[in-house]
Amino acid sequence: MALPASFGEVQVKFSSLYTAVLSKYDLSLPQYAVLNMLENAGSITMTEMSRRLHISKPAVTHLVDRLEAGGFVKRGTDSGDRRVYRLEIKPRGKKIVAAIRSVVLERTLVRAFRDFSPAERGHIEKFFERLTRYLDQVL
Repeated sequence: MALPASFGEVQVKFSSLYTAVLSKYDLSLPQYAVLNMLENAGSITMTEMSRRLHISKPAVTHLVDRLEAGGFVKRGTDSGDRRVYRLEIKPRGKKIVAAIRSVVLERTLVRAFRDFSPAERGHIEKFFERLTRYLDQVL
C-alpha cells in the first residue's frame, strides 16, 4: 500500500478511535485538543491557544466555556495585563487527558510498536522525530 493511502487509512482509524474514547468522557476532539495543549504547554493565554490550534478566538472562548463549566480548566487574568486571560488545566482535566492517552497510546500504539524488531523500532522513532520537526516547520 502506498504511503499516502496508508496514512489516510490510519488517520481515519485514529479519528474513529479518538471519537469513541472521547464520547465516553462527553468531550469533542476540539475540546480534547485544548486540554492536551494545556497539559503539554502549561498555562497559556487564550490568544496563544487560538494561534497554536489555528482556530478563531471566539471558537477558543466557546471551547473554554464548556471545559470550564465541566471543571476541566481554569481561566484567570494575567498578572501583567488584566485584559489577557490565561488558561490552566485543572486536576480533573489532567486526569482525563491521562486516561485518554492511556487508551490511545499505551493500549494501541505501544502494543503495535512492540511487534517490531529493535531495528524497525529505531527506524520508526527516527521517522516520528523527523515528522515532528517537519510539522513544526509547516505550522
